[in-house]
Amino acid sequence: MPINLAHLHLWQRTKGKDPKYRNLPIEQKESGRWIDTVIAGKKRLADAAKITVVADREADVYELWDRLPDARTHLLIRACRDRNLATPSGKTLFVWMDEQPVQGSYRITMPATPKRSAHEALLHVRFGSVTLKKPQHCSDKRASPELTLNVIDVVEDATTVVGDNEPIHWRLLTTHAVATMDDARQCIQWYCLRWHIEQTFRTVKRQGLDLESSQLEHGVRLEKLAVMALSAAVRVMQLTLAREGGSVRPATDAFDADEIKVLQHVQPTLEGNTEKQKNPHSLFSLAWAAGSSPAWAAGRIRQRTQTRPDHHAAWPESVRSNTAGLASRSFGAYKRCVHTVAPCGRGLGRGGAVDAHVAMATPLPRPPLRAPRPALHSRSAAAARSRLRETPPSPRKGRGEKLLAPIGVKSPPGKAPRRPP
Repeated sequence: MPINLAHLHLWQRTKGKDPKYRNLPIEQKESGRWIDTVIAGKKRLADAAKITVVADREADVYELWDRLPDARTHLLIRACRDRNLATPSGKTLFVWMDEQPVQGSYRITMPATPKRSAHEALLHVRFGSVTLKKPQHCSDKRASPELTLNVIDVVEDATTVVGDNEPIHWRLLTTHAVATMDDARQCIQWYCLRWHIEQTFRTVKRQGLDLESSQLEHGVRLEKLAVMALSAAVRVMQLTLAREGGSVRPATDAFDADEIKVLQHVQPTLEGNTEKQKNPHSLFSLAWAAGSSPAWAAGRIRQRTQTRPDHHAAWPESVRSNTAGLASRSFGAYKRCVHTVAPCGRGLGRGGAVDAHVAMATPLPRPPLRAPRPALHSRSAAAARSRLRETPPSPRKGRGEKLLAPIGVKSPPGKAPRRPP
């Protein structure tokens, strides 16, 4: 399955929440980003025959359901609110769904998440069609008074729940037609693909690039860093899905022609002598580029990326870098220092590359009290230390003069005593 970015929406919270937030137009609310992002994404995907927007409960916004669906654009969103139905009985959405009979059951393999263990779940499925009433707090006066959507209720059987985990319970709203069990299972499968979005953000954050520990404090700089990090995380996800056999895409999805040539030369150096240590994938496929065979790629790449022992250096408690425009930020006593080589333009480093040190978030034991001062890699810091060595010490004044003179030697009047050797 290909994965990439159709649009990226950035925003900053520059003020607190308005007391009359619920009465503001959707364009002035943060939830309006869902509408703006989908509209911009549709323009980028103008050649697509059909678009399905899959989102979690945060995107369950009435204005989104009213404005965006069309002949080739569908929505599949997990329900967040127990909305009122346009029925004489006055029932709500969740109550109506619980009353429907189970129309089919099947088993599905669920991956591990921070809140749930990996296991095989038995799912009971209900589905049907409902008509939602316009909410009273909807600020769009032109919105339709009623919307007809299809709903799918997915509940895990209690016999397959692992330990203290909460059972799976998804209430899915969609504009796709859901007339049969196959239609319902197809929508459930599409919703499960949303897990790739969560994995992408986990790659950007703590389990990958650790964007949240950045030293940057200016909003504009953080936005630029976030864009670069997300672009890298998407490429990582492309390679991960290909490595796991979930993609049959070509290598050109993630690499240009020059990079593919480099990969073609690097691959033989990672392969072993036996057949199991060879890359089993077809040449120039994304799986081939990812090096998905753990028998030869994972072990060899791990050997080549081990942290060098001579680069475990103690960082000072506060690091300030004026040249990069970074604000000071407190660090732990130790940080892992990884030696990397990053490609740069001409004239930077030897052979068009610059040597860099990357601070990782893995803490190491605190250094002894008299640990040697770490060598700083900043030219300005080295120049400052050199000036300090060349500058003669300034004489002390006042009562300290007598302490500086050697015993039995008197200082000439009007002159500062010499510092003893």
